[in-house]
Amino acid sequence: MAVPTVGDRMDTPLKSLARFVASFLPVIYCAYLVHYFIHQSGSLQEAENNGLGPTVWGLTIVGGLFCIPIIVKLVLIFIELRRPKLRVEPHDDGDGFDADAVVARYLAQRDAQADTGAATTSHPGFGQKNK
Repeated sequence: MAVPTVGDRMDTPLKSLARFVASFLPVIYCAYLVHYFIHQSGSLQEAENNGLGPTVWGLTIVGGLFCIPIIVKLVLIFIELRRPKLRVEPHDDGDGFDADAVVARYLAQRDAQADTGAATTSHPGFGQKNK
Protein backbone atom coordinates (compact mmCIF):
# COMPACT_ATOMS: atom_id res chain seq x y z
CA MET A 1 0.00 0.00 0.00
CA ALA A 2 1.55 3.25 -1.16
CA VAL A 3 1.57 6.20 1.19
CA PRO A 4 0.58 9.42 -0.61
CA THR A 5 3.22 12.12 -0.53
CA VAL A 6 2.62 15.86 -0.33
CA GLY A 7 2.58 16.31 -4.12
CA ASP A 8 0.52 13.15 -4.68
CA ARG A 9 -2.29 13.83 -2.24
CA MET A 10 -5.41 11.70 -2.40
CA ASP A 11 -8.35 13.75 -1.19
CA THR A 12 -11.56 12.24 0.00
CA PRO A 13 -14.73 14.25 -0.61
CA LEU A 14 -14.89 15.10 3.10
CA LYS A 15 -11.34 16.50 3.11
CA SER A 16 -12.05 18.52 -0.03
CA LEU A 17 -15.20 19.94 1.53
CA ALA A 18 -13.35 20.75 4.75
CA ARG A 19 -10.62 22.61 2.81
CA PHE A 20 -13.25 24.51 0.84
CA VAL A 21 -15.08 25.57 4.00
CA ALA A 22 -11.77 26.44 5.71
CA SER A 23 -10.88 28.77 2.83
CA PHE A 24 -13.77 31.00 3.95
CA LEU A 25 -12.23 31.61 7.40
CA PRO A 26 -9.79 34.40 6.41
CA VAL A 27 -12.55 36.17 4.47
CA ILE A 28 -14.91 35.95 7.43
CA TYR A 29 -12.17 37.21 9.77
CA CYS A 30 -11.39 40.23 7.57
CA ALA A 31 -15.11 41.00 7.20
CA TYR A 32 -15.52 40.80 10.99
CA LEU A 33 -12.64 43.25 11.54
CA VAL A 34 -14.07 45.70 8.96
CA HIS A 35 -17.47 45.46 10.67
CA TYR A 36 -15.87 45.93 14.10
CA PHE A 37 -13.92 49.07 13.12
CA ILE A 38 -16.88 50.63 11.35
CA HIS A 39 -19.26 49.74 14.20
CA GLN A 40 -16.92 51.19 16.84
CA SER A 41 -16.68 54.48 14.94
CA GLY A 42 -20.36 54.63 14.06
CA SER A 43 -19.98 54.94 10.28
CA LEU A 44 -17.40 54.66 7.54
CA GLN A 45 -17.04 58.45 7.47
CA GLU A 46 -16.35 58.54 11.21
CA ALA A 47 -13.85 55.66 10.86
CA GLU A 48 -11.99 57.69 8.24
CA ASN A 49 -12.10 60.79 10.48
CA ASN A 50 -10.67 58.74 13.37
CA GLY A 51 -7.76 57.58 11.19
CA LEU A 52 -9.07 54.07 10.62
CA GLY A 53 -9.76 54.62 6.92
CA PRO A 54 -6.56 52.94 5.64
CA THR A 55 -7.11 50.04 8.05
CA VAL A 56 -10.69 49.48 6.90
CA TRP A 57 -9.77 49.77 3.21
CA GLY A 58 -6.72 47.53 3.68
CA LEU A 59 -8.81 44.85 5.38
CA THR A 60 -11.37 45.12 2.59
CA ILE A 61 -8.69 44.64 -0.07
CA VAL A 62 -7.05 41.73 1.80
CA GLY A 63 -10.47 40.09 2.25
CA GLY A 64 -11.08 40.52 -1.48
CA LEU A 65 -7.73 38.88 -2.26
CA PHE A 66 -8.67 35.95 -0.03
CA CYS A 67 -11.83 35.58 -2.15
CA ILE A 68 -9.85 34.86 -5.34
CA PRO A 69 -9.03 31.19 -4.50
CA ILE A 70 -12.64 30.62 -3.45
CA ILE A 71 -13.91 32.01 -6.75
CA VAL A 72 -11.43 29.87 -8.70
CA LYS A 73 -12.52 26.74 -6.81
CA LEU A 74 -16.19 27.51 -7.47
CA VAL A 75 -15.53 28.05 -11.18
CA LEU A 76 -13.63 24.76 -11.40
CA ILE A 77 -16.46 22.95 -9.61
CA PHE A 78 -19.05 24.35 -12.02
CA ILE A 79 -16.89 23.50 -15.04
CA GLU A 80 -16.54 19.93 -13.76
CA LEU A 81 -20.29 19.63 -13.20
CA ARG A 82 -21.09 20.85 -16.72
CA ARG A 83 -18.63 18.46 -18.39
CA PRO A 84 -20.46 15.54 -19.98
CA LYS A 85 -19.80 12.21 -18.38
CA LEU A 86 -17.99 9.87 -20.76
CA ARG A 87 -18.67 6.20 -20.43
CA VAL A 88 -15.45 4.25 -20.92
CA GLU A 89 -15.89 0.79 -22.38
CA PRO A 90 -13.42 -1.87 -21.30
CA HIS A 91 -10.69 -2.37 -23.91
CA ASP A 92 -10.64 -5.75 -25.55
CA ASP A 93 -7.58 -6.93 -27.43
CA GLY A 94 -9.58 -8.11 -30.43
CA ASP A 95 -8.34 -5.31 -32.70
CA GLY A 96 -6.13 -7.62 -34.78
CA PHE A 97 -2.79 -6.24 -33.57
CA ASP A 98 -0.33 -8.76 -32.20
CA ALA A 99 2.85 -7.23 -30.79
CA ASP A 100 4.62 -10.60 -30.55
CA ALA A 101 4.01 -11.23 -34.26
CA VAL A 102 5.44 -7.83 -35.15
CA VAL A 103 8.62 -8.48 -33.15
CA ALA A 104 8.99 -11.97 -34.62
CA ARG A 105 8.56 -10.62 -38.17
CA TYR A 106 11.18 -7.92 -37.53
CA LEU A 107 13.69 -10.41 -36.16
CA ALA A 108 13.11 -12.76 -39.12
CA GLN A 109 13.67 -9.95 -41.61
CA ARG A 110 16.81 -8.87 -39.80
CA ASP A 111 18.16 -12.43 -39.79
CA ALA A 112 17.31 -12.86 -43.49
CA GLN A 113 19.09 -9.64 -44.34
CA ALA A 114 22.18 -10.76 -42.42
CA ASP A 115 22.14 -14.16 -44.19
CA THR A 116 22.00 -12.63 -47.66
CA GLY A 117 24.96 -10.47 -46.87
CA ALA A 118 23.13 -7.29 -47.68
CA ALA A 119 25.42 -4.43 -47.02
CA THR A 120 24.11 -2.14 -44.39
CA THR A 121 25.30 1.39 -44.35
CA SER A 122 27.42 1.72 -41.30
CA HIS A 123 28.05 5.17 -40.07
CA PRO A 124 31.41 5.97 -38.56
CA GLY A 125 31.54 6.28 -34.82
CA PHE A 126 31.58 9.57 -33.03
CA GLY A 127 34.62 11.60 -34.00
CA GLN A 128 35.83 9.14 -36.65
CA LYS A 129 36.43 10.08 -40.27
CA ASN A 130 35.22 8.11 -43.28
CA LYS A 131 38.02 6.14 -44.92
